[in-house]
Amino acid sequence: MKILVEDWQVKEETKNGIYIDIDYGLLNGGSILIPSHQVNKIDDGNYNIFIKKKDYFYFTNSDDASKNKFMTGNTVAKQLSRDNQHLVLHKNQNISKLDQIIKDFEYLSLKGVSTGSQFEIQVHETEKELSQLDDKISRLNKIISAIDGLNSGDFRKIETSEAILSDLKINRSTKKGDLNKTIEEVKFERQVLNDRFNEIVESYKVYQSVKENVRDREVEKSNYKSL
Repeated sequence: MKILVEDWQVKEETKNGIYIDIDYGLLNGGSILIPSHQVNKIDDGNYNIFIKKKDYFYFTNSDDASKNKFMTGNTVAKQLSRDNQHLVLHKNQNISKLDQIIKDFEYLSLKGVSTGSQFEIQVHETEKELSQLDDKISRLNKIISAIDGLNSGDFRKIETSEAILSDLKINRSTKKGDLNKTIEEVKFERQVLNDRFNEIVESYKVYQSVKENVRDREVEKSNYKSL
């Protein structure tokens, strides 16, 4: 995940990284250290940090050590994003998988081994992931519509909206602003994945086409020599 951290959120910058002011629950303020190798300071004085959902960061409360605890990267991302209202940018794991398969395919081709089965499997997995992201966006939009319905003044609409939220196991006090922000994050993730997916598939097709043309020419040369 790529998260923008504004300068006012940074308590201190050291050679080891940056200490970020963050809240962990109600009335529990403290700080965490983001190691320097996960930090990129940008020209405007703010920072981009790159963390994974399952990374762990140690939260310290300077006033009460009993409240010190580990936070996951996912929790850190949500809290920082909630504080500064910037999107959390996710790199979908399927992008890395597709990139690696292309590299493997090129390597095997150089060795004279030709197989596209692994690539085709990953293409299927990526298409499934894109569909799941579409479903997630649709679900979030449905939740937002239901929350809007609660304030419609129409009893039937309110009743229907409550039923939808209950069915989706969503608390009616969920903030619409948080949902809109999540939708934008998912849309961005889907767009990046879809764009890279199309690029890689097209590159694969071109690579295969060139390879087939070279093979056909070699066959033609071989046939010509045998005449």
